Amino acid sequence: MKRSISLIIAILLLAPTLLPLHRSESDGSFVVSNVNVIPMDSERVLKDRSVVIENGIITAVGPAGDVKAPAGAKVIDGKGKYLIPGLFDMHIHIREGQESDLTLYAANGVTTVQSMHGSPWHLELKKRIAEGELLGPRFFTTGPTTATARVDSPEKARNFVIEQKKAGYDAIKQYGDGSNSMTRETYNALLRTAREQGIRVVGHAPRNMGFSAVLEERQDSIDHAEEIYYTYEPILELYKPHVDFQFGRMSLEEYRKADPPFPSKDRIPPVIDRLVKEAKAAGLAFTPTLITFETIWKQTTDQFHELMKQPELKYVEPLTRASWGPRVNRYRAGWSNRLVEMDRMLKQSLELQEKTVKTFDDAEVPVMAGTDAPLTFIYPGFALHDELAKFVDAGLSPYRALRAATVTPAEFLGISEKTGTVEKGKAADLVLLDANPLEDISNTRRIAGVFVNGRWISKSEIDSMLKKISDSYAPLWREISVYEGHIEKGEIRKALEAYKASDMKSERLAGALEQTVNSIGYVHLRADEIDKALEVFKLNTEFFPEAFNTWDSLAEAHMLNGDSELAIKYYRKSLELNPQNNNAVEQLKKLGAGN
Repeated sequence: MKRSISLIIAILLLAPTLLPLHRSESDGSFVVSNVNVIPMDSERVLKDRSVVIENGIITAVGPAGDVKAPAGAKVIDGKGKYLIPGLFDMHIHIREGQESDLTLYAANGVTTVQSMHGSPWHLELKKRIAEGELLGPRFFTTGPTTATARVDSPEKARNFVIEQKKAGYDAIKQYGDGSNSMTRETYNALLRTAREQGIRVVGHAPRNMGFSAVLEERQDSIDHAEEIYYTYEPILELYKPHVDFQFGRMSLEEYRKADPPFPSKDRIPPVIDRLVKEAKAAGLAFTPTLITFETIWKQTTDQFHELMKQPELKYVEPLTRASWGPRVNRYRAGWSNRLVEMDRMLKQSLELQEKTVKTFDDAEVPVMAGTDAPLTFIYPGFALHDELAKFVDAGLSPYRALRAATVTPAEFLGISEKTGTVEKGKAADLVLLDANPLEDISNTRRIAGVFVNGRWISKSEIDSMLKKISDSYAPLWREISVYEGHIEKGEIRKALEAYKASDMKSERLAGALEQTVNSIGYVHLRADEIDKALEVFKLNTEFFPEAFNTWDSLAEAHMLNGDSELAIKYYRKSLELNPQNNNAVEQLKKLGAGN
């Protein structure tokens, strides 16, 4: 059974957390003295202020000499430092067992997040954070996506929205119906019911309808600038052969033969100007996730090797980290036979997306910071600073970039009376910086401490929290790196033998290695190297004979090689191990061997 690398990553991210979450003081009084405040109500700096915090609320902001500290308050020296509102990441994913990601967000000054594919577990997580049981950012979450729920009729759409609202989710995640065939009537019912229920609809464009549907039905926000590239009709018209190639509607041979040009630079601005006018009229908000798309592009280039050296890798769960290597990487391995074409195409798309973000912001269309963490090489918390840097690269001023991570999302979420600026009466969601981010946006990384809903975390505590995470992952990583080294050299048998000889075995680790080897087999299949694929799949069945998936993949390779007899034999073996393997059932029918 073919398993996509994205599915492998999703499976691996279910790994249990190795680190108890850090707890800090929750109540009490604090004074940040002699600090420069960037309130974000306008582009200004209030110099030499004292900020008083009592029981998680800002109770005073004033000249240092005029503000009286409450008795017993903890004084934090802010001299020469800058205080900004806590940051928002409006597009994240957090999976069960990865609560340690909350620590990474807090350590990076991200005090509010929006989870974009939720479940009852996420509602429980939200409750635990709100009640102070867990230290983490203010938590908003969608429920399961429309694709997960197979929302494929108006009736289902209405019931879906009503049920998610009743369950306590904060928004509806639009992601089609699972097959990009959602009808306009169903989409209309989804949006109409959401407005009746008072719940936002966020996420992707319905790709089978085009972006005009998003604008006409007035979806609240669109996530990922690439969605516009794929669906906005005037843009799609300019880039159609390239999009067709990316999504498999044009073969590599056809694409290379056609060698379609990219549109001239003068044709793009009028199209973007038209889009922005329509988006503003529709009241659309926009979370572009530029850093995600740029990182995907980099994985098709030699910059991939620099990504593999990033220091933040030590905060990534080891099995997930191993799945990012070059031979199994979702993008680099998945596009191994077309890296040159994908490099060129993705770079062109990124440039268009950056122009779109700048034009949206200039027109006062709400632009919000989001990262899609923890996608490949997109690190929770850390990536938000990368996104702010991308906004500045796109032409936004540091102030406008900061608004996209503070004021604008607070207004969009309807919590601007609680957070998003530094002023009296607001929650103490704050970041203390060693330098002025209005002068250089990279200064948002120079964190001296963070208030997360009134809890103060000093720089030394942040360093300690991060070290605990990396230390907890180190032993497993050392074990994995032994077989990973063989994997990267193409020594599959040696990798499997190294695992077999290791003292550190678990069902989770075995599953990860089996999936990794399996994905390498599919890399060979995509390159029409069937003999090599067969060799890899055979090794997997040898070392993991009880895994139904290994036999399913071996059967598929034999089927593609024209050996129906062996394909039938191994599909049946896979079914013996897992009678619920529907893929094997379907393939046996195709081979004339079904029951």
